[in-house]
Amino acid sequence: PDGEMKRLCLLSICLFGFYWMLLAQEHPAEAEYRQQDSLLQEWWNRRQEESYRYLEQHPDQLDSIRERTDEDLRELLRQTIALATRYASTSGGMERLFAVRQYVPKDTLTRILLSVNPEMQASFHGKTLKAYVETRQIQPGDTLFRFPCTQTDGKAFDWGITQDKQILLIYGGLGCMGEEGRRELKRLQSQISEKDFLLLIYYPCRSLEELKQWKERYPFNAVFISDFKENDSPMKIKYDAQATPTCFLTDRKHRLQVRCTGLDTQQLNPHILR
Repeated sequence: PDGEMKRLCLLSICLFGFYWMLLAQEHPAEAEYRQQDSLLQEWWNRRQEESYRYLEQHPDQLDSIRERTDEDLRELLRQTIALATRYASTSGGMERLFAVRQYVPKDTLTRILLSVNPEMQASFHGKTLKAYVETRQIQPGDTLFRFPCTQTDGKAFDWGITQDKQILLIYGGLGCMGEEGRRELKRLQSQISEKDFLLLIYYPCRSLEELKQWKERYPFNAVFISDFKENDSPMKIKYDAQATPTCFLTDRKHRLQVRCTGLDTQQLNPHILR
């Protein structure tokens, strides 16, 4: 369901890795932020476990459980933003602020950036957030933004092959779609001539080998691409993609028609040129 997709996407902003432990050992403020972030994650996990147990006992209460989960998500997002703002002077806080940037007004992000020390402003996460704030993100009606990227054969992707074709650009997330979502994508693709349509799948990965693995795992009739960048990728800055998958559908002149989180066929289908 759409609600479940959004929950999975938003949940990704609260995950963190073991490497933060190393940072915490060196920077007391970082350790304090990670501790608070960990407590927030534990709260979310408890609430999810409670909801799952309740649903098992009361399967007829699915709608009320969804409402509760939506309320929890709003609270999770509110606290995540507050925590990242309070600790914006730490690497972890600044990175998390970038992850939730879509929910914070740009003028607020600007004020936060100006409030931290010059070292943090010049850090990788500080610079990527600044680039986002200063960039006009692509909107419906805008022409598709082309940027250098690599395809699975190791060659630079030639945007010229997209000429006169409608493009569906998907930002990762084929696994998040689930089997039904992938079947739906294949059904959609099967209804369109290859000469008129191109499925372009960008994966946020770090190496060509990883990109090849995604292609092997999901053997779609599609071109898999990546620029092997992280938060400084145009997909994060110009396209403002965070949740996976995020879909961008253009017309044949490459003007953006639809942007949606998840494979929302109700939004996509009316714009598919058959």
